[in-house]
Amino acid sequence: MSNETFPRSAHADTPLADTNPVPGTSLGPLLEIAMTTHTTHHRHSVIHRLASAGMFSLAGLLFAGTTNASDLNVPSGLYPTIQIALANAVDGDVIILAPNTYFESLDLGTLDITLRGSGGPDVTTIDAFGLGSVIQINGGQTTATLIEGLTITGGLAARGGGLNITNASATIRNCRIVGNDCTVAGGDGGGLFIENGTLVVEDTVFEDNHVADVGGAVYCRTSTTTSFTRCHFEGNTAFRGGALAANGTNTTVTDSTFLLNGTNAITEDGGAIWAFNAFVLAYRCHFEANVVYDDGSAVMAENSSIVDIENSVFLNNVSDSNATIYSLQSGTSVDVYHSTLVGNIAAGSSALRTFDGGVMTFHNGIIWGNTGGSVISGSVSASYSVIQAGYVGSGNLSVDPLLDLNLRPLPGSPAIDAANTYVLLGDDPLDFDSNPRAMDDPDVTDTGVPVYGLTADMGAFERQAVAAPTCPADINGESQVDVEDLLILLAAWGACP
Repeated sequence: MSNETFPRSAHADTPLADTNPVPGTSLGPLLEIAMTTHTTHHRHSVIHRLASAGMFSLAGLLFAGTTNASDLNVPSGLYPTIQIALANAVDGDVIILAPNTYFESLDLGTLDITLRGSGGPDVTTIDAFGLGSVIQINGGQTTATLIEGLTITGGLAARGGGLNITNASATIRNCRIVGNDCTVAGGDGGGLFIENGTLVVEDTVFEDNHVADVGGAVYCRTSTTTSFTRCHFEGNTAFRGGALAANGTNTTVTDSTFLLNGTNAITEDGGAIWAFNAFVLAYRCHFEANVVYDDGSAVMAENSSIVDIENSVFLNNVSDSNATIYSLQSGTSVDVYHSTLVGNIAAGSSALRTFDGGVMTFHNGIIWGNTGGSVISGSVSASYSVIQAGYVGSGNLSVDPLLDLNLRPLPGSPAIDAANTYVLLGDDPLDFDSNPRAMDDPDVTDTGVPVYGLTADMGAFERQAVAAPTCPADINGESQVDVEDLLILLAAWGACP
């Protein structure tokens, strides 16, 4: 596993492109604070933008009737456009797009098919050019409908600028859903809108999508089951739920990153995730530099939502009002386990807040270096956690957790072997890096609650045991003893410090 700061992220060093603020307001000051803290950390390569390619000529291309072939290649003499291929396809067919930019707005009708870019999203783009949703899937499809290897852009619609999925299901894999809008009044789901269906999304980027109302990148609404795995949400904005909004749904997000998303109006909530009467599970997710005018710079849960967050990182998120994670209204419950909150900023409570009957638990975590009013406010139960300024609860500490720049515990950290390991039973057993938990450190006195003699660490990262070298003379760990090892030895020659 890489020791870089956030190995699954593909972070960009650019600010939000267009926050669409209401008249007389600006996201600028809050975003500047988020960007200032954000850029102090190592970044991976900038996410690639849309591939550009010329339109192909239709001259001389022939049309064809229905074919029984399972693969339909576009462009070709038989299928010069995607829409013509769709008109000739049957369930189970695979439409294969050659690298190109296709200026089309597509409707899959009732087809259960695969739409695939042969060269991947870097070189294969479908651009609706502002003429509606890029792809509509509204004909009762199943998750056998697969959209893969495409950049989806240029959508402008009331719902689902990139993809509108209604009364249907789909699988999205290895796509870039970027630069789509639902900026008309009441517009929802800039990158993707789904209602009454099942959605599986894997290895997909949602970037620079904007809406006037709910779900800047994604809006999951009413009777849907959705999962997002290894996805990246960046620079998306909305009235509520800058990146992801879940309303009346069951949504799971795993190994995903939320960076520089935000709300675009005063008094609105959920810079990254907004949950309304929804079940939301977030495992091993990274929330960084998300910005909100009101409450819940990273996560806002309300109206009887149940939200479970585990092994996740919250870094440098900014709220003009309250809290990185917020639980609002009676019946709303947020449970946060083995998570690390560092450097977050809020005018009021900086880290955790509940209000109007909402409840929250925080166990086996770390809250440190946050700025604002109180660190925690409302009905929050916390235990076996490092919490700045202290907090009442079994096993809680108020001492420096001694984290490195990557937020992992340094040797001797009081967070090592200090958690309640029973919390892991029945829950996600892997840390943020997908490494095993309860890796007992023999050099640290256990202060937590063990299971079978093993005790887990507080926070999102578990300090892993350092294996003894199989060849002590191989100083640089290259599986051979050579002159480089000798030079290292000579450079250190002399008395030990």
